Amino acid sequence: MDEATLKKRVYKFDPFAAVPEYIKVNRDLVAVVNSHVPGGLTGKRIGDIACGLGLMTKLACEIASPASSALMDRSDEALELAQQELGPYSGKTGLEFHVADAQEPLPVKPGTVDVGFLGNCIHNFARKAEAIKYAKEALAPGGLLAVVSTFFEGAYVPGTEILWQRWITRARRIIQEKHWPFEGQKERVQAGKDHWLSQQKYCDLMTENGLVIVRTELQTVELKQNALEAIAEFNDFAQGALRPAPEYLQTATAALKLAAGEIFQGLKGVNAVTAIPRYWMMVIAQKPLQPQYAETT
Repeated sequence: MDEATLKKRVYKFDPFAAVPEYIKVNRDLVAVVNSHVPGGLTGKRIGDIACGLGLMTKLACEIASPASSALMDRSDEALELAQQELGPYSGKTGLEFHVADAQEPLPVKPGTVDVGFLGNCIHNFARKAEAIKYAKEALAPGGLLAVVSTFFEGAYVPGTEILWQRWITRARRIIQEKHWPFEGQKERVQAGKDHWLSQQKYCDLMTENGLVIVRTELQTVELKQNALEAIAEFNDFAQGALRPAPEYLQTATAALKLAAGEIFQGLKGVNAVTAIPRYWMMVIAQKPLQPQYAETT
């Protein structure tokens, strides 16, 4: 697999983004943001950072009429798909699409974004503080930044940890049992849970960057078998779970998908369980209306 192909695959997130549970919880969280914006999102300027397929913008357009949304993502392929997804809303909301890395200065004029979303993406970043810093720079005074993720420290509902561990263990055994060619990474690369921070740590990062926490949200989502199979196709998750060498990423994904089915078959047979609960977290923070200066003595 060449570097260009790997770059596209690493940011592939669309299977999970199409799962009904994923869409519903993000719709609920966008509604929470809408309730915290004076007058709601109608007429506001949105910054959809690391936007993927543009779901946060799409959900905002479903409940309001934002003046504009600047969609930014490192993947030009994702932006092309986002443009297609958001076509029906282009008549009422001005849409801009920018190839950009969220961990670098953003391609929008500083101080012009009313509401910024880091939706279901920040767990991927090695430099999370920089992502928050540059998002803050884009915000207008009084603007809000919402950080959303289900890949964070504390995402596992107490009592379910063993199920998530069993999923990974079973995937490894499947590779062995089927004698699939597989090699691990030659060097340890930060991925998956190495990137996970707690909700409190995200609050700390936002506060350290001069933002004021407005609200924290923790929602429980019941994930069915198809949701876990979709998570398996999220390449960063497969990389973190099984740490394959790049050329064996598809093997890791296939094993995780098969293991998800086996885990649920076992749960149905023993306890008639059809879903595993998992937490989704959000932190909303505000950029102060006036610059804050450190006290001097």
